[in-house]
Amino acid sequence: MAPLILYAEMHYRLPLFRGILYRKQPEIIFDLPWRSETGSIPILLLIKDAHWFPVTIEKIRIRLMDRHGKPVTGDITIPVGIGVRTKWFTKICEIDATDYQNQWVYVDCFAYVTCSKKTLTIHNDNYRTLSQKPFKIFIDPDPLPQADGWLWGDLHTHSAYTEDQVEFGAPLDCYRPLARTMGISFCAVTDHSYDLDDCADSWTETDPDLHKWQRFQEDIQKLNHINRDFLLIPGEEVSVDNGFGRTVHLNVLNDPNFHIGSGDGMEKSLGKLTESHYAAVLGSISDTALAFAAHPFEKPPFWHRLLIHRGVWNRWDYHPCLGGFQILNGNPAEDFKAGKAFWIEQLLKNRRQKIYAGNDSHGNFNRFRQVLIPLFSMHEHRH
Repeated sequence: MAPLILYAEMHYRLPLFRGILYRKQPEIIFDLPWRSETGSIPILLLIKDAHWFPVTIEKIRIRLMDRHGKPVTGDITIPVGIGVRTKWFTKICEIDATDYQNQWVYVDCFAYVTCSKKTLTIHNDNYRTLSQKPFKIFIDPDPLPQADGWLWGDLHTHSAYTEDQVEFGAPLDCYRPLARTMGISFCAVTDHSYDLDDCADSWTETDPDLHKWQRFQEDIQKLNHINRDFLLIPGEEVSVDNGFGRTVHLNVLNDPNFHIGSGDGMEKSLGKLTESHYAAVLGSISDTALAFAAHPFEKPPFWHRLLIHRGVWNRWDYHPCLGGFQILNGNPAEDFKAGKAFWIEQLLKNRRQKIYAGNDSHGNFNRFRQVLIPLFSMHEHRH
């Protein structure tokens, strides 16, 4: 899974100016896990916004390579022949990799599509300014280490219900096949409060009847009923005030009630203060819910601090309903060290707070791909 990121939205534009990232194509993205303990590689093809830009997928071609770029087998061609005209489309191709146990395998993915009467070859993704270089996956002969009765999971992920002007997550039904391959048995889906109250097909209009929130809850219930070997925990990443006029994030799991929080959603205006103090939200959660501070010591970028008032949790925060702190959020070592030191400090004060780990992943199971400068450029790296 991946830290701090979503798939990148390339169709956002300003009046009379489209920017460099904009294309008259749907987003066409390949993705896969970063490790496999099953000997199989599930390769996800995700297409978004084909209702605006219809495409026909003629075929998919997969190439497995060693670290020198030499193919380890013949190319795998998968005929498709499907026309896509929906907002979301996914297809998962399972590739047998049992012959490559205890090795890193490099994977190139190609989709041959027709869009606007043009034949296109998509190599790993169709984002401008990115490398389209091969993916890298470790074929692990062993499962993740664990004691009897323990399960591996992720308590901070996002789905396609998080969607805005620059980024979006993966559809809910994609998580099980990719996560189970990595040895993950559950994840909490904590989509942003400022996205979960949106009207259908809008990034900025709020729905007072919360139809999107209701669909989110219903979809998770349906998937949990179908899949008994993988659990999705419904949640919400709520934007709250940290007591100093700065917006921070509170993860609330398994609460049937929606908590408003739109200060940093950039939906109406920049610099908007968020609606609720963290203590007010904590005081209203249900008895079935768990709430914890999301990435409490992760410093937001300068522009986030300046334009949308994002900040960090203050070190004096304490509330009887605050269930702890997510001190591990992807890879940033400095944030983890600061969180660990804070947790030890709390223990010495006889405050036995729990600590949590998550990736804040919004899809992007194998590679970080994110907008760097809106309208102009993106950046990527392997996490």
